[in-house]
Amino acid sequence: LTNFVGRDSDMDMLEAALAQAQAGNGQVVGVVADAGTGKSRLCFEFLERCRTRGTRTFQGNCVAHGKNISLLPILQVFREYYGVDAHDADRLAREKIAGRMLLFDESYRAVLPLLFELLCVPDPNNPAPTMSAEERQRSLFGVLRGLVQRPPANDTPVTLIEDLHWLDAASEAWVEEWVDSVAGSSHLLIVNFRPEYQAAWMHKSWYHQLPLAPLGEDAIRELISGLLGADASLAGVSEAVHDRTGGNPFFAEETVRGLIETGNLEGSPGAYRLITPIEKLEIPATVHSLLSARIDRLVDRDKRVLQAASVIGQEFAEPILEAVADLPRLELSEALGVLKAAEFVYEESLYPVTEFTFKHPLTQEVALNSQLRNRRRKTHAGVAQALEDASQDKLDERAALLAHHWDEAGDERRASTWHHRAAEAIGFHHIEEAMRHFRRAQHLVDRLRPTNETKREAAMLRNQILWYGLRAGIQRAEAEQLFDESMQLSEEANDPGSAAFALFGFGSYRLYSGDGARAFPLLSRACDEAERAGDEILRVATRWGLVLGCYFGGKLADG
Repeated sequence: LTNFVGRDSDMDMLEAALAQAQAGNGQVVGVVADAGTGKSRLCFEFLERCRTRGTRTFQGNCVAHGKNISLLPILQVFREYYGVDAHDADRLAREKIAGRMLLFDESYRAVLPLLFELLCVPDPNNPAPTMSAEERQRSLFGVLRGLVQRPPANDTPVTLIEDLHWLDAASEAWVEEWVDSVAGSSHLLIVNFRPEYQAAWMHKSWYHQLPLAPLGEDAIRELISGLLGADASLAGVSEAVHDRTGGNPFFAEETVRGLIETGNLEGSPGAYRLITPIEKLEIPATVHSLLSARIDRLVDRDKRVLQAASVIGQEFAEPILEAVADLPRLELSEALGVLKAAEFVYEESLYPVTEFTFKHPLTQEVALNSQLRNRRRKTHAGVAQALEDASQDKLDERAALLAHHWDEAGDERRASTWHHRAAEAIGFHHIEEAMRHFRRAQHLVDRLRPTNETKREAAMLRNQILWYGLRAGIQRAEAEQLFDESMQLSEEANDPGSAAFALFGFGSYRLYSGDGARAFPLLSRACDEAERAGDEILRVATRWGLVLGCYFGGKLADG
């Protein structure tokens, strides 16, 4: 890492917030700034200070495609809290979770099945109880509130959630609950985000916003001196860089690397000298153009590896990259060595597989957008297939990520399948997020060549949107449209099962909307269609719907 400079007052504010939390006045601090200004570096340095002092720290990270992946940062924090590794067997993960929770409070035994399900390690011998999504979320929020408000004595945990501007809707609800829970606790929650992100909880009295200003000229001079040294020929370089970069430290660092790569500077780290007259230095106007130029200077092999990695994401595992890079292992290792030396990426872990991360999200963004569309689509398809092959025991957990990659690959058939699976996987925990996946799956299926199979699937997706919409508060006009379309598709596909589901769903919608008189005929027809379908489970479900219709409609004897 380059020298950490110019942030003394910002660090003092974080220290003051920690002192308040230690005194029992829990705090939330939002670090806000444009990309490259140093949000992540400030938070990293503060967490390092905390760890040095023995303070427990936890971290979750949102990623650029994270709006498509539910609960990603929340699950990261919980897994770190319970000491669960991504490669732990399900049984071992459950033992770690149960051990931590029961030591904390024996009364949490009843909620363990819900925690196991949330963390994607369900216990087949003790499944989560049947309950509504709202009840399930209330129970899990109760666990969060207990952990935040009742830490061990003399303990002030610090949690960091990075890049909220990429936060998904399900995680948003958790963050809101987390902020509420911090009040009066001894917990410090730090979040960072770009200026465009806004949330209602920012008006809480225990929330404080820390806007990061660009670095001043003295700080940029100190930063560049650490990179280049103090040779007399460098006079004026820091001023020129500051003027062009506006004090953005990431832009400044990349500018220096660009000058080195283009031969304007020669020497070694900390001992460079300028060999081009300063008035002839060409510094790109934006960090994006600078990164594009640096990437373009890579040889073709290394550039292709960087671009393939950018498709995988901000973080990537070497085996997945190997599956899509189309290079022998030795050449891939050499290319990764070049990219590390050029500080595009760095190693994050070595065991059980080598994992890398981009030095900055902007680097990944520029590398991703520097590819031709067809090539990027092909790489997305390769990544999706590699992830699918490597995640056979975690497919529900990876469903949203696979949907994202198949979507970007332009494979409507497989993308719709994974959006459907992602909706069902998240449905218990966040209805609105499930409906988003269902709607995307419906949109994709509607674009497929019409066959009886795709018509049945399109009908069932509409039925599921309608059914989930009962809880999410779907509007009457949309409910009627979904019902009409589903009935038409069911008739065209000659599928009484889909018709029964549609009648059951829309009849239930009318019933719960207080229109029992018009609900009863629909629920009755649902039973008839279920008989035609010969589906035992559907026959039971539609009869239960009719029972409710009888009672709400005053037909008690019939019910």
